[in-house]
Amino acid sequence: MLMFESKRILISENEKKWCLNSDVKLTYPGDSLYPQSFYNLELQPSYLFYMGEPIWQTHKLLSVVGSRTPQLASLNWLDQTLGDLLTNKEFAIVSGGARGIDQKAHQMAVRMGRPTLVFLPSGLMCMYPKNLVEWVRPILQAGGCIMSQFTPNAEMRKGYFRKRNELIAAVSPMTLVVECKRRSGTLLTAGFALTMGKTVGVMPTFPGEAGMGGLDILQESPALVIRDSMDIQSAFNDISKLISGKS
Repeated sequence: MLMFESKRILISENEKKWCLNSDVKLTYPGDSLYPQSFYNLELQPSYLFYMGEPIWQTHKLLSVVGSRTPQLASLNWLDQTLGDLLTNKEFAIVSGGARGIDQKAHQMAVRMGRPTLVFLPSGLMCMYPKNLVEWVRPILQAGGCIMSQFTPNAEMRKGYFRKRNELIAAVSPMTLVVECKRRSGTLLTAGFALTMGKTVGVMPTFPGEAGMGGLDILQESPALVIRDSMDIQSAFNDISKLISGKS
């Protein structure tokens, strides 16, 4: 019996066939590979379809989110910061696959042969944005993963972005915000992370700089200003100490 059938998930025969041919795996609450942090969600996903490796069990995850139309200076800063961070093979990157900062973060991981985890606002058969199809092979070859909480043939819907963003915030102990408008999915993701008691870091910026209004808001919150990869590693060290202190 297929795992999909044993869990009584309503997917079509075409979806089942595609999943088998594409080596799609399934995890769910109670399964040993289900991300532990998702148990803390009020509405935890009933199942997760994924291609690739369960890197949430083996790596320190950093979620990276930001604008779909970032400034060149932001891309250069991210290039340097993640390039330095990913020389430490304990780290892997998480994001939502969107154009701009998300794809830049995934690109940095792939370029350095490091794992990255992509959360989709759609099913695996209907990847959004469509250009993510070209990223599948490089991401999997680098030991990464592409994941969805939606059935394989589910097309993108506006309401799915919120659900995806919540998982991006939940799966990692830290979320890094690179560019952020006052009304944006990026700010929503950062808000999720803060509400969950996660660490949020923000890229340095000048007050009032165009397109950065959300960062001004976050800098007034418990968020950390992240200048470079050393600040990220320091934040993770503090997170580890906090977790050890609680255990």
